[in-house]
Amino acid sequence: MKTADKVPPGAQGELGETREGLFERLQQLLLMHRDLLQALVILAKNKHQALIKADRDQLQKITAAENTLVLQAKQVEDRRLVVTARLFRALGAPEDSPVSVLAALSPEPWRERLQDHTAALTALVGELKELNGRNTALLQNSLEFYAQFYAMLSGTATDLTPGYGPEEETKAAKGQQAFFNKRV
Repeated sequence: MKTADKVPPGAQGELGETREGLFERLQQLLLMHRDLLQALVILAKNKHQALIKADRDQLQKITAAENTLVLQAKQVEDRRLVVTARLFRALGAPEDSPVSVLAALSPEPWRERLQDHTAALTALVGELKELNGRNTALLQNSLEFYAQFYAMLSGTATDLTPGYGPEEETKAAKGQQAFFNKRV
């Protein structure tokens, strides 16, 4: 007899919740988490375009929306942890196991539903990591460009080509390179 079959579906656990009720709540929380991750994916794509355009206002709006969604995702995750802990207790399994273990211990139709949720959430997290990685690389490249540009303009760059004319050749020989040397 499997662990999942030891506790009847209508058996009441803590706070009078049935096992079916806990599975329903878990499914609702996983759907909410999926929606939040999908929204974060959309924002990450929008952020990429805003980074390319260097649209500071849009980046600020996206970042504020991301912060809100991340906070909501944390709240949903905290609630999910409570529900899964209760389900694990009802199924006689360790409470700190992942949802994939819960899916394996669950009766049908919950097993298949939880496996679907796990696969969808894993795919969304993977896509979000990829998009965030691209955005991070884009930001780093932009920062490096601006740092080099600033160094070039301020004269602190060391790898500049010397300016034109005898004065600049003398400066270059002494290590005093200047970017702008045109006389007006």
